[in-house]
Amino acid sequence: MTSARTKQLFERMVTIWQALWLDHPTFQNEERPLRAQWEDTKGRITALAKEIYDNQNSAPCPRPVELAALDKALYQEHMTNPGGDRICSDVTVNGQKFHVYLRSFPRPFSLHDTQSGHLAFWLRHYRIVPASIRGYSVDIKFLDSTSNKKLRGEGKIARVYLGTFPDGCTPDWSEKHKPYYVADKITNPDRRLGSILQALEEAEQQGAQVVLFPELTVTVAHRQEICRWLNGREHPFLLVVPGSFHKGALPGEKAQSSCNDRRNQSCILNSAGVPLLEQDKLVPLFVRNRLEGNNSSSTEDKRCFEGVGSAEKIHLLDTDIGLIALAICRDLLQESSPITDIWESLAPDWILVPSMSEGVSGHQLTAERLFRMYGTRVLVANQCLAGKFEKASHGFVSPLRIPLGEILPIAPHNRLANVSIPG
Repeated sequence: MTSARTKQLFERMVTIWQALWLDHPTFQNEERPLRAQWEDTKGRITALAKEIYDNQNSAPCPRPVELAALDKALYQEHMTNPGGDRICSDVTVNGQKFHVYLRSFPRPFSLHDTQSGHLAFWLRHYRIVPASIRGYSVDIKFLDSTSNKKLRGEGKIARVYLGTFPDGCTPDWSEKHKPYYVADKITNPDRRLGSILQALEEAEQQGAQVVLFPELTVTVAHRQEICRWLNGREHPFLLVVPGSFHKGALPGEKAQSSCNDRRNQSCILNSAGVPLLEQDKLVPLFVRNRLEGNNSSSTEDKRCFEGVGSAEKIHLLDTDIGLIALAICRDLLQESSPITDIWESLAPDWILVPSMSEGVSGHQLTAERLFRMYGTRVLVANQCLAGKFEKASHGFVSPLRIPLGEILPIAPHNRLANVSIPG
């Protein structure tokens, strides 16, 4: 196939995908008889994929069959001529732009694949990612080949460490921004730095590859200390999420005119402490009760709003163990359909979640649903508002390979788990 021909096929694949995505009742009616006669359908997909690859004219066929055949033929072309950017084409269909993106490995079958009406079932080698979802632009970054090789390793397990800090330190809520709450700094930053360094050393001793800290626990200054620690020694870490914190305008940037200029920001660091991506919180928090900690809101304040603006972009990291997203606390468990649609549209293989919440039951419900539907692994490190919480609220990994109660001896407030790698 020529490059012009390949581009046409990408456009054809996206056109079919968009039409089926937008008209779910019709898609289900087309799909149901194809699933009922699955052995015959598989043969039709294989035959049509060969005709497409050989650039032959083919008879009309059901759209799900054509979608799967295009996916298979384009993947065969890629395997014949490997190399190049994994974002294979930017395609505009009916005025909407999409990234057509080659997966790091074919999409594994999920439990949800047994049900009809699951469009991802018909697209196993490529992702079709809208360039904009609900007003958020989508950006995909790629992990370097050396880190990918180490992250994938020879096995099927990723060793992950979830660190939390029951050290009595809390965000230092500023009173000057009422009715918004803003964490300008943290109480006793030196003590928190000691907790962070202790956690890094503990994770190092446990051979963790992925390290995740909670929301609003690591200031910008603390993050810089983490970067220096990572760059100054040998360690097993490949990806580190240093929590999150409220970030205002930096020197040289535009001065803040309102809380909307501030962000609750997290990031993913590589083994040398270099940021691979930075992600701002999508859904700022609203709480009805007062916040705990120094300079907390008074008991008369019935409502508090997180004094940050919403993110404008969703950043994704592609690796050899799958597509990784960052979701800061509420960004994962928000129940309104716009945010739910984002994760279902992207269907990442991993979601790393720095959280600050009194409990994680809502996170668990969302994690279970995403794993059933798309095989998404969810890692949550949770810190409660007051810095004091029961052991069960420190976070979780979904799906679990080792129960959290069987992973001692590490500090009881931290978690270590072996998570199966998709693919």
